[in-house]
Amino acid sequence: MVKKYGISFIEKEFKKRGFKLLTNEYVDARTNMEVECKNGHKILKSWDSVRSGRGCQKCVGNFKKSFSDVKEIFEKEGYVVLSDDYKGVFEKMRVVCNKGHNLQVSFDKFKNQKVRCYVCYRENNRGENHPNWNRQLSDEERLKNRDTTENREWRKLIFEKDNYTCQKCNKKGGTINAHHIENYSTVKEKRFEVSNGITFCEECHIEFHKRYGKYNNNQKQVDQFIKKPG
Repeated sequence: MVKKYGISFIEKEFKKRGFKLLTNEYVDARTNMEVECKNGHKILKSWDSVRSGRGCQKCVGNFKKSFSDVKEIFEKEGYVVLSDDYKGVFEKMRVVCNKGHNLQVSFDKFKNQKVRCYVCYRENNRGENHPNWNRQLSDEERLKNRDTTENREWRKLIFEKDNYTCQKCNKKGGTINAHHIENYSTVKEKRFEVSNGITFCEECHIEFHKRYGKYNNNQKQVDQFIKKPG
């Protein structure tokens, strides 16, 4: 069952991203609603569009920039631009951050999001630097709870591989889980192999384990689960 958010939740999320919600009803993630951006433009935006980082199209239209303009803005922040052209605010450009990480990022996300280089962010928020780090846990307890940098990185790679989409029902986004095809607890040598993971939404993940249990899981079960209707 697809989770439906309430209007109060949507209103708060829009506000976080610089939009004032003017509509009193939320239908679903793809339905446009009237909003007002921080510059006073009244436009139509869906929840899918806003949470994916899309800004105000009127603001973008008012500030069309050349490649040299965009390059200068990147360079002022210590970035080196590797791309040789600029196709638009939502097109990804190849750049190198001031820590030497190679990235592909759109100009829209670069100027509107607090986190610009996710490699830097992960390095500065891993292990003991992570805000949720529990100093009371031993290394053995963290491994048991899957609270390790390796496992967090593995989950992200699985989600990226599957485009953040459930491979059973094709629902994108929402609450998704990275499922180990062969069990995390017993097949230790494959714990962090990308080939040993697949993305399920929370509902499908629960249904999978209802059908096949939580032990001795394998690829054959996953194939059967995906092909079987319902």
